[in-house]
Amino acid sequence: MGDRLVELQLPELRRLALLEMISRARAEPTQPIPGLSELTLRILRDPHAEAVLAKLLDMNAVRVLINTHLLNFRCEHLELKEFEEAALQYFINAQASNKLIRRCFPATGRRRIDLVRKALGVPPPARAQQLSETLGHRIYRVWQEICRETQDTRERYIALHGEFPHLTLTTLHATLNAGDVAED
Repeated sequence: MGDRLVELQLPELRRLALLEMISRARAEPTQPIPGLSELTLRILRDPHAEAVLAKLLDMNAVRVLINTHLLNFRCEHLELKEFEEAALQYFINAQASNKLIRRCFPATGRRRIDLVRKALGVPPPARAQQLSETLGHRIYRVWQEICRETQDTRERYIALHGEFPHLTLTTLHATLNAGDVAED
């Protein structure tokens, strides 16, 4: 068996899979089922098909396979979606500007931002604060260190805000973008 397919051994699963094939065959008696011969369909559509159920299962005619590649892909997709949702909520709670949110979450429109902001009970962000030159340089030094350690821009901003939680993400973003300061 290929390394992408894993067979499930539980007899009840195999039995349920065969019963589903019988149901499908009977539900559309004139329709072919891809991969099944006319003889097989005739047996499955027979009113007494359940009588041969045990024999087919004993002969290992039914195998339930999991496509591990697809399962891995879908799990990674779910994990990414959960991270993106948590990060979006973090950005909104940390008072990120719409400009920064849309830059870091390009698929997220203004309406979605407003809905999440409303659900979280967070007001729109205020304008960026003017910071002292000393604090601005400190923020930039911390940002440079974070950039050496982290590739994802969203994670960078979350880490930076963790270092300066008393400032909004709007202020941190504006500080990093003052003058010719490069972000990435």
